[in-house]
Amino acid sequence: MLSLLSRSQRSDLTLDLGTATTRIGRCGEGVVLSQPTLVAVDPSTGRILSGGRAVGHVAAEMLARRGDSIGAIRPLQSGAIGDYEACEAALRQFFAMVPAGGVRRPRHVLVTIASQITAVERRAVLNTVQRAGAQRVLLLASIRAAALGAQVPMADPEAKLICQIGAGWTEVAVFGGGEVITVQATRVGGDAMDQALADRVRRDHGLRMSPEEAERLRIETGLGPEVADEPAHRVRGIDPASGLPQEIEVASSRVRSALDRPLEQISATVRSALDDLAPSTAAELMGRGAHLCGGGALLPGIDCWLSEQTGMSFQLTDRPAETTIDGASLCLENLDRWHSLLEPDDAR
Repeated sequence: MLSLLSRSQRSDLTLDLGTATTRIGRCGEGVVLSQPTLVAVDPSTGRILSGGRAVGHVAAEMLARRGDSIGAIRPLQSGAIGDYEACEAALRQFFAMVPAGGVRRPRHVLVTIASQITAVERRAVLNTVQRAGAQRVLLLASIRAAALGAQVPMADPEAKLICQIGAGWTEVAVFGGGEVITVQATRVGGDAMDQALADRVRRDHGLRMSPEEAERLRIETGLGPEVADEPAHRVRGIDPASGLPQEIEVASSRVRSALDRPLEQISATVRSALDDLAPSTAAELMGRGAHLCGGGALLPGIDCWLSEQTGMSFQLTDRPAETTIDGASLCLENLDRWHSLLEPDDAR
């Protein structure tokens, strides 16, 4: 089976099933599809709109136009599948959207998963991807995929640290000598930052803000140093009392302070990984620096902020949001070399 899987087949796909974004890659071509992990439904019946095609960008556009008159489902929460039917429906559509040259029923799909999901959550991923059309599903820990995508030389005897901040998870791993020395994770990422920001705006201003608006505000503000007379940011939302659209101004300092708790949890995860190491290994890493990737790493200034919090320099990968899917594609295209990285139960 291994020799069969190691051949680059045009029907073989990689899947980064993210809480916020789903990306699909195809052997030899890289990323061929990137869509929001989102489904729009009729709130009275729960049926997916547009004849089952209201997923991804289509769902996002419908929600932007029709707002509260339709329902929105994010099938994944904190990196785990929460709505199996919506997730399966979205994946069926995504597989069918793969551009010309693909097939509607992929032979093999290599899926990245958080390294510390439960056995039940792992089985849910396997079953859902199979029901969506995959003939065989292979699982690869997303932090390993990220290391491959970041070109971290995992086989080197020198320890290397990589931090991946996704929408639902932050994972930190140290590799050395071809082994995983330690992995630490927390179900905190970009979504938790956006929720903390939305909660602050509602508490301070009585404005209900969409997750997309919260993300925009977070990225626009960033984590740079405070600047005198820094302009406030205009934010759009809904006044809960009247149900009418409203626009307010939010100070940058309030945005940054709202992010304190989730950022501290991310920083604590990095420190926990360092605490797991022998003092000499930790000291080497402190001098060598770390790789930083994931959609959450697109927050401007987060690399410098983490450096200040941990004393270790962080270097963003070339394509932070695509690092994981890039690594998954590299693994699938060279499975004869990297098959040992697959999750054991699924490498047989």
